[in-house]
Amino acid sequence: MSHASAHLDDLGANRFRLWLRSPWGAPDVEFAYKVDQAFAQAHVPYFPIAAHAWHTGLEVAVPEPFAAQASAIQHRFEEDLPRPHTSSPGRGFRRDLLPQRLSKSHADHPWVFCHYQEKLPDGRQYQALLFRDQKRTTFGRREWVLPATGGRIGEPAMRKLAWRIVMDPELRNELLSDDPSLHDFWP
Repeated sequence: MSHASAHLDDLGANRFRLWLRSPWGAPDVEFAYKVDQAFAQAHVPYFPIAAHAWHTGLEVAVPEPFAAQASAIQHRFEEDLPRPHTSSPGRGFRRDLLPQRLSKSHADHPWVFCHYQEKLPDGRQYQALLFRDQKRTTFGRREWVLPATGGRIGEPAMRKLAWRIVMDPELRNELLSDDPSLHDFWP
């Protein structure tokens, strides 16, 4: 049984929207259930606006008076996500990457991409799609920590994600980062 409001209008006119990121590979139904339980335990009314398979998460709306409580729930979910990679570059390797074929209208985009891979001390595989603008003023990343037993995100998937970053400003904005160590990954 879901504790979500039946309609968005039930939350009133002033609403606060937030994005809850799920761990990569987490089943959508399981994550939605955990979100539902967290909001029910905190007695915060909410409405699920959208779940995006590619973005791995859930967008919800809450009444404005519950914004602080909802942000606290969002923070608890973010604590379970893999931490941003902060080791200095050089232990892994990076490879320049081009997005999948773009239409002529998007071919002159300002984004530069690379695929970074590194084996972590515990045996797991760290991979990231890093991107920046040509002026080196804006940086972003999408990270994965894969099990030591195998698994790899191949170049075709990375190229498709790069294409999505060029085409989808909402996704691109979600992946932007102000981490100063990202500058070090670019020659």
